[in-house]
Amino acid sequence: MSDDERKEALERAGQDIHWLLSFLGPNRESFLSLPELEVLQKLFSQHFTIHGQAVRLEKEAATGKEKIQSPHDPEARYSTKRGKSWTGYKMHTTETANEKGEINFITDMVTANACERDNETLPQIQGNLEECELKPEQQFVDKAYITGDNLADSQEADIQLIGEASQLDNKGLLTADEFSMDYESKTATCPAGNTSYSWKEFETGKHKGDIQISFGKQCQDCPLKDKCTKNERGRILRLHRHYQLLKERREECKTESFKEAMKRRPPVEGTISEMVRSHGLRRSRYRGLAKNHLQNLMIGTAVNLKRLVKAMSMSKNSQKQQLAAV
Repeated sequence: MSDDERKEALERAGQDIHWLLSFLGPNRESFLSLPELEVLQKLFSQHFTIHGQAVRLEKEAATGKEKIQSPHDPEARYSTKRGKSWTGYKMHTTETANEKGEINFITDMVTANACERDNETLPQIQGNLEECELKPEQQFVDKAYITGDNLADSQEADIQLIGEASQLDNKGLLTADEFSMDYESKTATCPAGNTSYSWKEFETGKHKGDIQISFGKQCQDCPLKDKCTKNERGRILRLHRHYQLLKERREECKTESFKEAMKRRPPVEGTISEMVRSHGLRRSRYRGLAKNHLQNLMIGTAVNLKRLVKAMSMSKNSQKQQLAAV
């Protein structure tokens, strides 16, 4: 089916939905309390618009936590990551990080909305581990889980969160990391030696305590202006309230000790690959988040059982070697 044929078929379906909803008449509200019709109403309002007597398919938004992608599974969502797109869910796996040669076991699995960012799921993962009395002293994570808030919250929870922080990219201009910050005096110094004239806290969204630093007119005569800012009002830095933690982590990422420590994380990538190749992880057998989570738990249990058998076998072989040595 071509794109034009697909669009035409969807608009016919939209026309049918519009007719059905219009047919409900004066009892519309009571009918819409039925789950099936409620989903249909949401689906129509999110994907179609009415133009006179015609129903037109709107251009689909790439993502949206509330946007229904299919009436067959109202909880499935569209998402993209690293050039791949899918409609469904997102699964997060946690396992032990033992020394090389030792067997790791899965300790937690979270099935989440596909539109939910990885860093938003970390508090739930840590909460699950603590509830099961498996709270780690160190937790090795992908860079997608590293944010200022997660670093700060992990510190407060006595968890050393270890993962690479994304490097700053200011499109060729000087980044905030190249400025010196003095939090006690609430001043910043730029690479040219100029000191900020304004340092104030502000609130954006759910973040309180973010910082805005301004350098003002002194930037006009600065020899580094072309490498720093195109703003006629001078350079303005807007920093997250936990910016310093992120800056320290970016510097730490360059050390050999950090790179050596991060070698403990790659095995979990192999675990995900194993679940995909051997257990069909990326194919939903059911509809709805709860049932898909159950499917994922069963897959994780199967992996752990295989590893338990392997661990028991290794233990028996070790005992035989010890007896032979005697």
